[in-house]
Parts: sequence; C-alpha cells; structure tokens
Amino acid sequence: MSELLTRTFLTALISGGLIAGVSLMFTALGETISERSGVLNIGLEGMMLVGAYIGFVGAYYGHSFWIGFAAGIGGGAFASLFMVVLCVRLGLDQIVVGIAITREARPTRAGSRSATMRKNDRIAVSRKFRDAIAF
Repeated sequence: MSELLTRTFLTALISGGLIAGVSLMFTALGETISERSGVLNIGLEGMMLVGAYIGFVGAYYGHSFWIGFAAGIGGGAFASLFMVVLCVRLGLDQIVVGIAITREARPTRAGSRSATMRKNDRIAVSRKFRDAIAF
C-alpha cells in the first residue's frame, strides 16, 4: 500500500482533481449568480455538454484550439439562450425546461465521434501535448 501512495502519485492525483474541477467551479459560480437573480437553472449540464461538443467540432474542423474555444463558448451561449427565451420571455417552468435541455443535449455526447469524424480519421495530437502528458 505504501508503494501506491508515493509523493508523485498524490501530486498527480491532486493536480488532476483540481484541473478537472475548474469547469465545474465556473459552472457553480454562474449558477450562483443566476440563482441570485431568481432563475433556477437545472440545465447547466446540458449547456456544458453542448458547449463541449461544439467546441470539439470547431477545434477539429478549424484545426485550431482557439477556434474550438470560441465555438465552445458560442455553443454554450446558444444552449443557454433556450433557457432565457423559454423561461424568462415565455414564463415556462424553469425545472421542466432545464431537464429538457439536459435530456436533449445528451445524444450529442453519445454520437459525437461517429457523427463528426469519418471512419478512418484520427485526431492529430501535437508533439507538445504528447510531451506534456507523458510521464
């Protein structure tokens, strides 16, 4: 057991957890702000899924991380526009609309590889990225 809990392993575990939690931290911050304004946004996970999928497609076809970031921001903003129009403008129930957004965003995650990439396509990983993740 002591071989498992080495300093290198614990450092990698903690840093990986912090890196993975940043997006959830920003999502929680946005939800806190929206709840203070009176909107209960249950569809945050769906908005994150749409933003991540559109960001991947933008980076893949645009051949640039920056295009992917911009596309992801636009995709998340577009998904949140549904919440604004349906809840704020039309006055529909916030919980029902949030669940619907999350439910309809899940198929984008499930079929993302088959829908966006041809059969023999491979994602090109840069040498800099491979060196960064190599142990």
